[in-house]
Amino acid sequence: MPKRGKRLGFEELSPHHTATLLLSKVKAGSKIAITSRFANSPQHMDPYVQALESQGFVVRVIQNQSGVQDFCFLMKTQNMLIGTAMSTYVSLAGALGDAPQVRLYSVDSLATRARLPENAQPQPPQQPLRRISKFQQPHNFTTVELKSKFQFEFYPAEDVLNATNTTFETWSDQYL
Repeated sequence: MPKRGKRLGFEELSPHHTATLLLSKVKAGSKIAITSRFANSPQHMDPYVQALESQGFVVRVIQNQSGVQDFCFLMKTQNMLIGTAMSTYVSLAGALGDAPQVRLYSVDSLATRARLPENAQPQPPQQPLRRISKFQQPHNFTTVELKSKFQFEFYPAEDVLNATNTTFETWSDQYL
């Protein structure tokens, strides 16, 4: 992820955390299709493919499509659509598309913590991240269908786990 993207809040989980945390409840052997604005960039996509395959997933990267084609592909998802909560693309495809389950996630990272207004002054990484709900549920759906379809999730970035010297389990007990 380019530094500018992180600064603006467009963070993704690392390949390892994508495979081991985000997809921890997805059965090994499941088919995973990845679309990304970096889909044609092996240095960005290969670590994700390798991490997912190491967990037993069957992975393919959707490449060489236009943005409209990617959006249509996302809308036609038949099982589960997963993406970052900051992605308007994924959110709209989830709302307008066929997926019965849409999982949008936010990342607790040092960059995320620095963006919060109350954290204008740098705070030590050991301090709890406040206002987590701001990151967990950025949408206010009013229809029952959309409320039941969307899940908002929150995961730690590796920099936070390293800075706080904690595990995911300890982090989730403290912050969720």
